[in-house]
Amino acid sequence: MTWTRLDDTWVDSPLFESLPYETRWHYLAMLQFCSRTSRYDGIVRGSDARRCSDVPDPVAALMTLTAAGLLVTDERGYRLPFIDQHVPPPYMRDEARKQSQRLRKRRERMHKLGDHALCDPEHCPGNALVTGDVTRDTGTGRDGTGREVGNEVVTTKRGDGDEHDRAFLRRTAAG
Repeated sequence: MTWTRLDDTWVDSPLFESLPYETRWHYLAMLQFCSRTSRYDGIVRGSDARRCSDVPDPVAALMTLTAAGLLVTDERGYRLPFIDQHVPPPYMRDEARKQSQRLRKRRERMHKLGDHALCDPEHCPGNALVTGDVTRDTGTGRDGTGREVGNEVVTTKRGDGDEHDRAFLRRTAAG
Protein backbone atom coordinates (compact mmCIF):
# COMPACT_ATOMS: atom_id res chain seq x y z
CA MET A 1 0.00 0.00 0.00
CA THR A 2 1.30 3.42 -0.83
CA TRP A 3 0.35 6.74 0.62
CA THR A 4 0.26 10.38 -0.32
CA ARG A 5 1.63 12.91 2.13
CA LEU A 6 -0.11 16.23 2.57
CA ASP A 7 0.97 18.95 4.93
CA ASP A 8 -1.67 20.02 7.46
CA THR A 9 -1.71 23.47 5.89
CA TRP A 10 -1.84 22.16 2.32
CA VAL A 11 -5.35 23.46 1.65
CA ASP A 12 -4.45 26.85 3.13
CA SER A 13 -1.72 27.45 0.57
CA PRO A 14 -2.15 30.81 -1.21
CA LEU A 15 -1.52 29.00 -4.48
CA PHE A 16 -4.72 27.00 -4.07
CA GLU A 17 -6.87 30.02 -3.17
CA SER A 18 -7.03 31.10 -6.79
CA LEU A 19 -7.76 27.60 -8.13
CA PRO A 20 -11.30 26.27 -8.60
CA TYR A 21 -12.38 23.35 -6.46
CA GLU A 22 -12.43 20.92 -9.42
CA THR A 23 -8.84 21.83 -10.32
CA ARG A 24 -7.62 21.28 -6.75
CA TRP A 25 -9.44 17.96 -6.67
CA HIS A 26 -7.86 16.91 -9.97
CA TYR A 27 -4.39 17.87 -8.68
CA LEU A 28 -4.90 15.74 -5.56
CA ALA A 29 -6.08 12.84 -7.73
CA MET A 30 -2.93 13.16 -9.85
CA LEU A 31 -0.76 13.08 -6.72
CA GLN A 32 -2.52 9.94 -5.56
CA PHE A 33 -2.22 8.36 -8.99
CA CYS A 34 1.56 8.91 -8.94
CA SER A 35 1.84 7.48 -5.44
CA ARG A 36 -0.38 4.48 -6.18
CA THR A 37 1.47 3.59 -9.39
CA SER A 38 4.96 4.27 -7.95
CA ARG A 39 5.62 7.14 -10.36
CA TYR A 40 7.98 8.86 -7.98
CA ASP A 41 9.34 11.07 -10.76
CA GLY A 42 5.87 12.63 -11.17
CA ILE A 43 5.59 11.82 -14.90
CA VAL A 44 2.02 11.08 -16.00
CA ARG A 45 0.94 10.26 -19.55
CA GLY A 46 -1.59 12.64 -21.05
CA SER A 47 -4.36 10.03 -21.16
CA ASP A 48 -3.78 9.10 -17.51
CA ALA A 49 -3.63 12.76 -16.51
CA ARG A 50 -7.08 13.32 -18.02
CA ARG A 51 -8.56 10.24 -16.31
CA CYS A 52 -7.16 10.81 -12.80
CA SER A 53 -10.37 12.27 -11.43
CA ASP A 54 -14.04 12.64 -12.21
CA VAL A 55 -14.04 16.39 -12.86
CA PRO A 56 -16.33 17.46 -15.73
CA ASP A 57 -13.54 19.14 -17.74
CA PRO A 58 -10.13 17.54 -17.01
CA VAL A 59 -8.43 19.37 -19.91
CA ALA A 60 -9.35 22.75 -18.39
CA ALA A 61 -8.07 21.54 -15.00
CA LEU A 62 -4.76 20.49 -16.58
CA MET A 63 -4.41 23.85 -18.31
CA THR A 64 -5.14 25.72 -15.08
CA LEU A 65 -2.62 23.59 -13.14
CA THR A 66 0.02 24.23 -15.82
CA ALA A 67 -0.61 27.98 -15.71
CA ALA A 68 -0.31 27.90 -11.89
CA GLY A 69 3.04 26.06 -12.07
CA LEU A 70 1.75 22.90 -10.38
CA LEU A 71 2.08 20.94 -13.61
CA VAL A 72 4.71 21.05 -16.36
CA THR A 73 4.24 19.69 -19.84
CA ASP A 74 6.78 17.05 -20.76
CA GLU A 75 7.47 15.07 -23.94
CA ARG A 76 6.11 12.00 -22.11
CA GLY A 77 2.99 13.82 -20.90
CA TYR A 78 2.87 15.89 -17.73
CA ARG A 79 5.23 16.21 -14.77
CA LEU A 80 4.30 17.17 -11.24
CA PRO A 81 7.30 19.29 -10.12
CA PHE A 82 6.49 19.08 -6.40
CA ILE A 83 5.92 15.32 -6.28
CA ASP A 84 8.73 14.82 -3.74
CA GLN A 85 6.66 16.65 -1.15
CA HIS A 86 3.84 14.13 -1.47
CA VAL A 87 5.26 10.63 -2.14
CA PRO A 88 7.12 8.39 0.31
CA PRO A 89 10.79 9.26 0.74
CA PRO A 90 13.29 7.02 -1.08
CA TYR A 91 14.22 4.99 2.00
CA MET A 92 10.60 3.85 2.33
CA ARG A 93 10.01 2.94 -1.32
CA ASP A 94 12.02 -0.28 -1.41
CA GLU A 95 9.68 -3.24 -0.72
CA ALA A 96 12.41 -5.43 0.77
CA ARG A 97 13.36 -2.65 3.14
CA LYS A 98 9.72 -2.20 4.13
CA GLN A 99 9.47 -5.91 4.93
CA SER A 100 12.61 -5.79 7.09
CA GLN A 101 11.29 -2.71 8.89
CA ARG A 102 8.01 -4.49 9.61
CA LEU A 103 9.83 -7.56 10.92
CA ARG A 104 12.15 -5.45 13.07
CA LYS A 105 9.19 -3.60 14.61
CA ARG A 106 7.33 -6.89 15.17
CA ARG A 107 10.40 -8.34 16.93
CA GLU A 108 10.66 -5.22 19.06
CA ARG A 109 6.98 -5.37 20.08
CA MET A 110 7.13 -9.10 20.87
CA HIS A 111 10.34 -8.61 22.87
CA LYS A 112 8.73 -5.87 24.97
CA LEU A 113 5.82 -8.23 25.70
CA GLY A 114 8.23 -10.95 26.87
CA ASP A 115 7.96 -13.16 23.78
CA HIS A 116 11.51 -13.82 22.61
CA ALA A 117 10.74 -16.31 19.82
CA LEU A 118 11.90 -13.90 17.09
CA CYS A 119 14.84 -12.44 19.04
CA ASP A 120 18.41 -13.05 17.94
CA PRO A 121 20.01 -15.29 20.60
CA GLU A 122 23.31 -13.41 20.27
CA HIS A 123 21.64 -10.14 21.29
CA CYS A 124 18.85 -11.26 23.60
CA PRO A 125 19.57 -13.36 26.68
CA GLY A 126 15.86 -14.15 26.96
CA ASN A 127 16.05 -16.14 23.75
CA ALA A 128 18.30 -18.78 25.35
CA LEU A 129 15.18 -20.22 26.96
CA VAL A 130 13.32 -20.49 23.67
CA THR A 131 13.82 -23.58 21.56
CA GLY A 132 13.21 -23.61 17.86
CA ASP A 133 10.66 -25.74 16.11
CA VAL A 134 11.73 -29.34 15.51
CA THR A 135 11.53 -29.89 11.79
CA ARG A 136 12.55 -33.55 11.63
CA ASP A 137 12.56 -36.69 13.76
CA THR A 138 16.10 -37.12 15.06
CA GLY A 139 15.41 -40.68 16.27
CA THR A 140 17.87 -42.67 18.39
CA GLY A 141 20.72 -42.75 15.94
CA ARG A 142 20.36 -46.50 15.38
CA ASP A 143 18.73 -48.41 12.57
CA GLY A 144 16.17 -51.02 13.56
CA THR A 145 15.30 -52.42 16.98
CA GLY A 146 18.71 -52.59 18.61
CA ARG A 147 18.34 -56.06 20.25
CA GLU A 148 21.43 -57.10 22.20
CA VAL A 149 22.78 -60.64 21.71
CA GLY A 150 25.78 -61.18 23.95
CA ASN A 151 28.16 -58.32 23.35
CA GLU A 152 26.82 -57.73 19.83
CA VAL A 153 23.91 -55.52 18.89
CA VAL A 154 21.67 -56.97 16.20
CA THR A 155 19.68 -54.38 14.36
CA THR A 156 17.09 -55.16 11.77
CA LYS A 157 16.97 -52.69 8.95
CA ARG A 158 13.71 -52.42 7.08
CA GLY A 159 14.14 -51.54 3.44
CA ASP A 160 12.91 -52.41 -0.01
CA GLY A 161 13.36 -55.65 -1.94
CA ASP A 162 16.12 -58.01 -0.81
CA GLU A 163 17.18 -55.76 2.07
CA HIS A 164 13.90 -56.42 3.82
CA ASP A 165 14.56 -58.19 7.12
CA ARG A 166 18.33 -58.44 6.55
CA ALA A 167 20.23 -58.48 9.84
CA PHE A 168 23.27 -56.31 10.32
CA LEU A 169 25.79 -57.10 13.03
CA ARG A 170 27.60 -54.41 14.78
CA ARG A 171 30.23 -54.90 17.46
CA THR A 172 29.94 -52.82 20.55
CA ALA A 173 32.40 -52.30 23.31
CA ALA A 174 31.74 -54.70 26.15
CA GLY A 175 31.03 -52.48 28.94
